[in-house]
Amino acid sequence: MIEILYLFLQIFSFLIFFLFPLNKNFLEKYFNDNNISIYDIYIFNFIIYSFIFLLTSFIKIQINIIFYTLIIIKTLFVIYNREKYFKYFNNNNDKKYFIFFIFCLLGISLQIASDPKLGWDGIAHWYYKASNYFQNGTYQELKDLPLAYYPHLGPYIWNIFWSINPLRLEYYGRIFYIFIFTITIFSASEKLSKKITFNTRLFITFILLVLIFDSFLISGYQEYFLFYLFYSFSLIFNFKDETKSKSLLIVFLLFLSSYLMFWVKQEGLFYIVILTIIFSFFYHKRNIIKLSYIMLMVAIVFISIKLKSYYHGNFSFNEPILNSELLKYLDYKIFFNTFYLISLEIIKAIIKYPIWMIIILFLTLRLIEKKKFFNKENIFFIIYIGLIYCIYFQTTMNIKELMPLTLDRVIFHGSGFFLIFIVKYLNDKLLKNN
Repeated sequence: MIEILYLFLQIFSFLIFFLFPLNKNFLEKYFNDNNISIYDIYIFNFIIYSFIFLLTSFIKIQINIIFYTLIIIKTLFVIYNREKYFKYFNNNNDKKYFIFFIFCLLGISLQIASDPKLGWDGIAHWYYKASNYFQNGTYQELKDLPLAYYPHLGPYIWNIFWSINPLRLEYYGRIFYIFIFTITIFSASEKLSKKITFNTRLFITFILLVLIFDSFLISGYQEYFLFYLFYSFSLIFNFKDETKSKSLLIVFLLFLSSYLMFWVKQEGLFYIVILTIIFSFFYHKRNIIKLSYIMLMVAIVFISIKLKSYYHGNFSFNEPILNSELLKYLDYKIFFNTFYLISLEIIKAIIKYPIWMIIILFLTLRLIEKKKFFNKENIFFIIYIGLIYCIYFQTTMNIKELMPLTLDRVIFHGSGFFLIFIVKYLNDKLLKNN
């Protein structure tokens, strides 16, 4: 019983802590949009705090005391300004929807509480990093752990919410993955028009939860973190497209949501390249902003690589990107056989995560209706799927053994990018039929 009580307190701490520093009035002003939801606020604030957490991960700091202090201050502030925060909910349906959100967040959290075991990668790759920080270790000490070159941001945040709970149970830290997954789904679903019936909105939200949630991914994996960051990038881009806002805050948040991927998983470096390409082609503002964005991203990634090399001796992946075995693909039989095997595994991954079936259907219908190929959804799809082929063509490992263990998770990451576009397309169709 005591675990459930503290589980409630953990969820309460998330709901209060990530209400700041950006608020509804501030975001509506700078985004020039009056439809910022509380879930969007959580999305944006978590990006900012993730960057702050990244910075604090390199220094030894008693973050627990800071966190407790901020929670008390923020709770008192919300109580004092409760009328202001009640305005986040425009009507009773918004309040019911928020209650449904809490119910889902609590329900999934109870699932991890009932079965808190860690997956293979959760233990081998990520748990030891979280445990290092939990035991007051430093970033420099990560070099003594297995796979030290793996990014550490997810485990560091895992450690924070593991250590701030009085029971100090490991799985309490992993609830943050559930939080960012849930706010992503509800942020997207909230883009459905209020003209659509409340029950329909609830049903669509529930379907998205069922299609996208995988209990395996909360067993210590970083997939939901990348899923959330991809969604954040497309959400912010969508605000820019709809409002024509010129705020540099949008560029800043786009930059952070992309850059943080570098510190989540190894694939993050390649995801940064993809999102930078999307920014370059589709951010319709002055070229000086695009150029500055690209130069700053290149500079900060270069500095980050040097930082990892300084602490860990070198910056590396599981294996060299270029290797002599690539020459074997000059034999067209080997090339087409490998292409077939990768394609087959991609199809299996799409079946495992049926949100991808919806993505493909959405892209096909949009292409037929709009007769316009060059847009960010199509370009992202082509580059992203191309990256997956490159990853498995490049590896020297046995892909028949490697792909069933990894490819489904790689393809899952990118589904977050499409979520906002799918919901908005569905919204337009429902409004047209009403």
